[in-house]
Amino acid sequence: MKKTRSPISFFTALACAMPLSLAAQNAAPTATAAAANPLYAPWKGQEGRTVTFTRTERISGGAPIPGGGERAASSNSVQFTLSEFSAGQAVIKVVTAPNLPAETLAIPATLMADDPAFPKSAGGEELKIGGKTYSCVKYTYSTASKAELGRDPQGLRGRVTVWVADGVPGGVVQRHISLTIRASYDITDTLALAP
Repeated sequence: MKKTRSPISFFTALACAMPLSLAAQNAAPTATAAAANPLYAPWKGQEGRTVTFTRTERISGGAPIPGGGERAASSNSVQFTLSEFSAGQAVIKVVTAPNLPAETLAIPATLMADDPAFPKSAGGEELKIGGKTYSCVKYTYSTASKAELGRDPQGLRGRVTVWVADGVPGGVVQRHISLTIRASYDITDTLALAP
């Protein structure tokens, strides 16, 4: 009498022979772990330190300007002062104008790696500001922080790119912010270290 293979034993043998990597791909997803926030550590030891940036703001779109033409870029000074540094976060006081109240920006020590606010590396880049060249790591992320965006984002998230260099208080050499409000106004801010 001829023996036939049992279908169960065939599939059992196939499953046992399946590479582990393929089995891992088919497993249930695991929770993303918290990762160190690269914008937190450069503030260590900088309590009370103020970093001044020159902000250049451009607004496009929206209602036409009477008489035509483009909206001019505006420029002002923005100050970031470290008011508290703990194991969990760096708390920054942000002053955008002398007559406006300060905003508070909390930079957490860790974030979930899949959080939109987690700065993701976009490679290295050199920036020249005020006659000095900085070797930077560029990071991108999104935020709804009024303090960081410099305005109420109306519940929207702004896209942020920061250039971080060693030896700079707070680490950030330049911060570029892009925000579209109500699909009509595109606001672009660039904050660069004041020379």
